[in-house]
Amino acid sequence: MKWFMVVVAAATICGLSEGARKLKGSTDVDALRHRYLALESRAATIVGQLDSVENQKEEDRSAMRNVVLKELLEIYGGFASEDLGADDTYNEEDYEILTRFYEWQLLQSDLINVHKLFDAFRSFVRNKNQLPRDDPDLELASLDLADTVLSDPHFPVNGTLDQIDTIMVRQGVYYKAQLEAKSTICSFGLSAQQVLYQLYNAISITELKGYSMMQFSWMLLKAYGKGE
Repeated sequence: MKWFMVVVAAATICGLSEGARKLKGSTDVDALRHRYLALESRAATIVGQLDSVENQKEEDRSAMRNVVLKELLEIYGGFASEDLGADDTYNEEDYEILTRFYEWQLLQSDLINVHKLFDAFRSFVRNKNQLPRDDPDLELASLDLADTVLSDPHFPVNGTLDQIDTIMVRQGVYYKAQLEAKSTICSFGLSAQQVLYQLYNAISITELKGYSMMQFSWMLLKAYGKGE
């Protein structure tokens, strides 16, 4: 999976020393990613329960779907509000080392849009959890969100994750940033390794936001019988 290729490559380049981990304002993004994957596995298991009622009465399927939606919204609502709260947002200073690279300029606007979309996603999973599961407005809003995350050209989440892989890893921008950080250490007031960890952390948070929204959207579609 490209998402993991990017973070592994970045971690290798950055080194991630103990000193860098203690950089003020940084998070243990690797532990956060591990926690998310555990939550995703739990959510997928819950959604998979719908297969057991596929050939049963509509009343039974509807009841099971309501249970699944409740748990799905609770899992992702907790993750979006508590694990990736409002503080984990786009901060231009995290990417300052990249501003002189043309490749970064191609990626920046889409990356910002991932953060904006995640803010809307957080609001959705927090607010919609208050509605009855069989509320038709919830279904319409859920399908609209899934369509936006997976298909809206103004918020190309999957395309942005692919671009991160292409630009940051395949085109060597992480490596370029490493060289740049070593040559401009005084202007940033941090060690080269700290600058790179800050960048690694910020990019990883963006990837995690995009990836989690896509997984949630696919699960929503399955819950409503619109996807595999």
